[in-house]
Amino acid sequence: MNGKQAPPIDDHEWETQERGMRAARGPGKDPMDPAAESYRRVALAVIRAPRREPPADFVAGVVEQVARREAGIERALFRGLLLVLAAASVIVTALYGGQWWRAVQQASAGGALPWIMAGTGCVTLSWMIGQLHQLLTMRVVEPRP
Repeated sequence: MNGKQAPPIDDHEWETQERGMRAARGPGKDPMDPAAESYRRVALAVIRAPRREPPADFVAGVVEQVARREAGIERALFRGLLLVLAAASVIVTALYGGQWWRAVQQASAGGALPWIMAGTGCVTLSWMIGQLHQLLTMRVVEPRP
């Protein structure tokens, strides 16, 4: 205990707060003084405050929004960008692949090439397994009518 005593309750202030709360809950047709009106506003704010937990269909609504957004123009643009990237990769590999490969072989003349290839293979395999897992666990969400 800190030794301080609670201040005495002011009956007039208590009644003003109660009038404000009653007016917020019901059809407050009686004229109120400014103090009771301020308590009515506070009580209305508390009554209208958001719920402590999301509604029961919150997750379904978010999933629906995400599914709808993914079906938009962004998906088409993303696919187009991937096609352009793939075409550019094929062209660059065709034009400069031999030079690049010779440079890698010269740089790894000390026997590092098998380790470079093994590391590249591990990274590629990990990425492919991740993509396969994502594809197998993806669920199609049907939009609500």
